[in-house]
Amino acid sequence: MYRNSFVKILGVILISIAVSGFKLPTLGGGGGGGADWKTIVGDFKTGFGKINKGLENVLEGIAASYEAIGLKEKAAVARQNIDNLKSAGDKLGAGSDAASVQSEYMAEASVDLAKEMSAKSLSAEEKSKLVEASKNYFMGAKNAIPGYIKVITTGKKAQDAGTPSPTDLIGVAGAGDLPGVVKNIPAFFKMIPTSFKAFQAYKKSLEKADIKPNVSDSDLAVPEI
Repeated sequence: MYRNSFVKILGVILISIAVSGFKLPTLGGGGGGGADWKTIVGDFKTGFGKINKGLENVLEGIAASYEAIGLKEKAAVARQNIDNLKSAGDKLGAGSDAASVQSEYMAEASVDLAKEMSAKSLSAEEKSKLVEASKNYFMGAKNAIPGYIKVITTGKKAQDAGTPSPTDLIGVAGAGDLPGVVKNIPAFFKMIPTSFKAFQAYKKSLEKADIKPNVSDSDLAVPEI
């Protein structure tokens, strides 16, 4: 769930994107002079990196789950998305793009997978394969959560810091990717609750099939910041 401050961030960023025609991101808030933009950029990079590493495991779990119930074409799509995620590398801009796109795909695929599983009478062999697939899925989900938290808190820091001045960004590796990161933040914030709902949908579909995943509801709860 979001605090009011994060709703405010969304509004500020959306307005800023609409009016900004220059290269540096406008974030609102106080003046940006003197803010530690090296740390902010580094924290964004760390957050998106954690999300993407976690999503690799989640998507592997999705692909293996589709394969377990005989949906090879959908499994192939999931594996292509894993390749796309890996190709993002460790650059800030590419990482934020990948986190946004693959979070959306993960959420859609998780819900679809839950429906497909619920519509089938699963055999013992299929259930056994799903147990193994779910281990990757939930390991990735739990590993991605600190990344989601890092991006939320860093977005707040960036909003509080205001628009960076050119001198704030001198020598800051990845500063050139900040406009793209800012552009992605509104969609990304909206995807966070959707992602957590998807985790829960997959978990519930396993439980309906008498498969007990090794994860609790609290592990998959939307974090309060």
